[in-house]
Amino acid sequence: MYFLPLNQPSEAKLALVCFPYAGGHGRIFADWVGAIGTDIALYGVQLPGRGERLLQAPVTEMKQLVRKLVVAFSNMPSMPKVFLGHSLGGRIAFELITQLSSERKELPLHFIASGCRAPHLPRQKYNIHQLPDDEFIAILRQMGGTPKALLEDEELLSLLLPSIKGDFKLAETCPASGVKELPVPISLFNGIDDGIDVRSQSEHWQKHFSSKIDEHWFAGGHFFIHHQQGAYLTELRSVLKKVMAH
Repeated sequence: MYFLPLNQPSEAKLALVCFPYAGGHGRIFADWVGAIGTDIALYGVQLPGRGERLLQAPVTEMKQLVRKLVVAFSNMPSMPKVFLGHSLGGRIAFELITQLSSERKELPLHFIASGCRAPHLPRQKYNIHQLPDDEFIAILRQMGGTPKALLEDEELLSLLLPSIKGDFKLAETCPASGVKELPVPISLFNGIDDGIDVRSQSEHWQKHFSSKIDEHWFAGGHFFIHHQQGAYLTELRSVLKKVMAH
């Protein structure tokens, strides 16, 4: 199951579909349930190689992944949807929206790109998915997004490392996207200290969408989604309220 239901409120008016960052899994959004409201159905995208799908081989090629997501998305409950993706999750969500649009299928009412560079920009960082495991793990420690308990549990880490490396391969080998004007309203959630070019992202993302970009800023670096969770969920709820009001 790609779209994992994290709650199932009977009074839900909208589904929030959340795409995790590289190395993340669909259940990292589970603790949002209490704050998101009983009118929102919350889904976490669960890719192969983690959680309930731990024994499945990770998908490491973006086109293949998007084809699978299109099929799975068509089987979701009929309800207006909002996509939210952080980092790699934002890129996956964007590629899914692009494919759904090209196939003239249902589109989300809104897209929230969180901590994610515009998809036409070339990568500025060096690739790490081909590094030996010890060097790869050392970089994960430096990045700060992987739970310390996982990094210290050698047995569990050995089980999860293929899917984590698979995510980084997915991110690092995905070709730059051509510029499009998708008919989906978009919000950007960005950390103030997340990279030297973060202030230019609104201008870059605007090239892909026909509606004006809605920007939201948070203190901190790339993992502000966790480090500023209270402020993040307050802003998220505000965006969702506006979506539901239209």
